[in-house]
Amino acid sequence: MLTVMLTLAVLAGCASPVIDEVATPTRAVLSPTPPAAPPTAAVGTTLGDSCESGKLRFGDLTAMDNGWRAGLSIAKGRALDWQPDSVLVELRVSCELFEPGFRWQATYFSRLAQAYYSSDTAEIIPVEIDPRSVMALTEEDIRFDALRQVLETNGYSDDDPAMRLESLRLLMTTEDNPIGPDGIPPDHAVGHLRIVSHGASLELYVDLDAGGIYRYGDQ
Repeated sequence: MLTVMLTLAVLAGCASPVIDEVATPTRAVLSPTPPAAPPTAAVGTTLGDSCESGKLRFGDLTAMDNGWRAGLSIAKGRALDWQPDSVLVELRVSCELFEPGFRWQATYFSRLAQAYYSSDTAEIIPVEIDPRSVMALTEEDIRFDALRQVLETNGYSDDDPAMRLESLRLLMTTEDNPIGPDGIPPDHAVGHLRIVSHGASLELYVDLDAGGIYRYGDQ
């Protein structure tokens, strides 16, 4: 019996050792690469913002029509601080230098001070004129969308990529201070624009009351 037990012990000692099961290597799961962010307006995209490329477009006129009251409120406050009888006589619109959006450049006139005031630069220009010859540009005269419609009717729009707005201002034309070529009735609001079309510079005067376009040399 002792011999049998010793034999079993020897056999047990000679058995192969147990090896731990090797884990099956798993496949690494990579996170998907996030999509590249669209380039900013500084490198030429068109995201639809006004003045995003630093240049005016014909389509921006509608945005001007929606935002001029807010844009002009600061200018108006500065002018009234200068002289309480200040009235708006000219409104220029351009693009901000380093960000999308409009730059509102308003000129006011004071009969008491006999001077013009630029709300954008705080420049004061004394003048010797009959105050009755200066006609205010009222809120009813500021109609950028009407200006856009007249331009589109006459073929000036963003549909032509070789055509763009270069500058824009609104003001009144009077008998004493006529604006533009002959033919524009006095006491009408006028949009004075410079347009680049296929490399050529055009100067247009748009009668916002009658809807006509005037150019020097067209008479």
